[in-house]
Amino acid sequence: MPLNEKAKEILTVRNKSRSIKSNFVFYNKYGNKIVSSNLGRSFRSVVKKAGIEKFRFHDLGHTFATRLIQNDIDIYTVQRLGRWKSMQVVMRYAYTMQRVYGVALKYWINWRINLSQSYEERAAV
Repeated sequence: MPLNEKAKEILTVRNKSRSIKSNFVFYNKYGNKIVSSNLGRSFRSVVKKAGIEKFRFHDLGHTFATRLIQNDIDIYTVQRLGRWKSMQVVMRYAYTMQRVYGVALKYWINWRINLSQSYEERAAV
């Protein structure tokens, strides 16, 4: 996954301060790549210790895609960065954001109508 300069800088500093030299960001105590089953087990343990309920590792992907879409990143880039094979998966996040934007727009329109009515009422006095 491509990293921006700030992320590269953080990893470079981290690499200098750790005792095990490894090319992996996440590694075991021997400097080897973490096996996905162990990563999942560690993630569940941390989530439990934090007191977070109903949160899965998979949810991080949802958050990742949603944040990108919220920041107007096009869905093709989101698909490539998230490594989703199907555009249909990414479209779920885009659809969710369309609903959020729709609710926000409805709220804004109602606010403008109420503001206009208040102004008209004050002008009539």
